[in-house]
Amino acid sequence: MRTKIMWTLLWLLSLLPWPVMWGISRGVAWLLHRVIRYRRRVIEGNLCRCFPGATEEEIRGWIGQYYRHLADLVVETLKNFSMTREEAKARIELDDNGLAKRLAEDPRGGMILASHYGNFEWLLLRLDVMSQEDNILGAAVFAKISRPGIGQVMERMRSKGGLILIPRKQALSMSIRLIKSGYKIGFIVDQSPHSGGKVLWQDLCGQPTRWMVGPAKMAIRLGGPIVLAAMERLGRSRYRLKLWEWKPAPGEAATEENLMKAYVEVLERQILAEPPFWLWSHRRWKGMEAGAPFSGEAQDEPESRETM
Repeated sequence: MRTKIMWTLLWLLSLLPWPVMWGISRGVAWLLHRVIRYRRRVIEGNLCRCFPGATEEEIRGWIGQYYRHLADLVVETLKNFSMTREEAKARIELDDNGLAKRLAEDPRGGMILASHYGNFEWLLLRLDVMSQEDNILGAAVFAKISRPGIGQVMERMRSKGGLILIPRKQALSMSIRLIKSGYKIGFIVDQSPHSGGKVLWQDLCGQPTRWMVGPAKMAIRLGGPIVLAAMERLGRSRYRLKLWEWKPAPGEAATEENLMKAYVEVLERQILAEPPFWLWSHRRWKGMEAGAPFSGEAQDEPESRETM
């Protein structure tokens, strides 16, 4: 009953026109920035770490833009509850050079590697629309929300078009099974790895950074199409989703190291071009110390209490 009531209320709120939603977003941004100061130290620390040559004025400007972007993500996600397929296509352009059609014709399962740049909820929404229109078997790995009610509501919203959701704790077993059945699975890769497993070291914006090896290794070993995804912000609540199939460069081997190198290069270009639109409030480098392994080496991850 609680879930049904919550869904109805959020659906009704989502019917508000965009100008009203943007007004709400301005208020949310002010609260996050000036009152709550949501993860301000984390955001500022991450930006200063990645842009050591930036002035205080530039950092403050990016922080303000980030809070406005974060607030826009809230109202844009709320709009998902009632957004039609036509509006989703209008607000999220697709630039894939015919890749969707090729994926639909390829019986093999595959992987779509994405990031937290731009609106990652709308990235999922656009992939869902693409899978519906092109008859692509689609699935996505997600992190369950532990709070009663809101977790079920968010799952229902994310899968309203038929996309299969894979809980992160079951990602390995379910992904392998679904890929072997022809599904193309979306996976956001720029989160901090769990402790105790294999990681890959690859610099991001000059920072030695640990990356999850699992998705890339799975994509390489199962042999299906591997797609890189990048969301570009075109304007307020308007994006372009770019998709292209990854293949190793001439003379390169198809390895998880080379795949992750290409993935990180795409993400880094986006961050350096427009810094405010990545997820800076995530503790991406928590527990990191100087003297990290050389980039490109897969190593056992040191013990830590880091969580995603």
